[in-house]
Amino acid sequence: MKQVDCVGNPNYFADLSCKIVTPRNRDVEASVNIVQKLSVLSGSLRVSIPNARKVKTQIFDIIFDVCKVLRERKRKILIDLLVNSLSRNSNIKAWKCPFQKGRFESKNISVASLPPALTESEFFVNLDFLYPKWVR
Repeated sequence: MKQVDCVGNPNYFADLSCKIVTPRNRDVEASVNIVQKLSVLSGSLRVSIPNARKVKTQIFDIIFDVCKVLRERKRKILIDLLVNSLSRNSNIKAWKCPFQKGRFESKNISVASLPPALTESEFFVNLDFLYPKWVR
């Protein structure tokens, strides 16, 4: 990995941090302080790869209900990899909704379990968690 950025709405998240673990640059650590209980959360996962002209071609674009994904066992493979990677080394005992106020951390989020087509070439991942406007 070369770069990771974490940005959050301060109405919901404080002390948001993510960093690439050196020296191998194959793992990420992330932490966040949730400042108010979140009963609903949506997610968007987009993966793209650049071609020879550095134009990005989107190969995955998945929008999902985070709470539904956590409740159900049948998930799309990339979402399942994401949930497993985030929960493997986190301080959260049980990933479920609503998300309570407090500090959450996940260490050693690895790209090693991604499909080989991605790990053998350059790719871009955009993962967003959104609090729907209609909930307010």
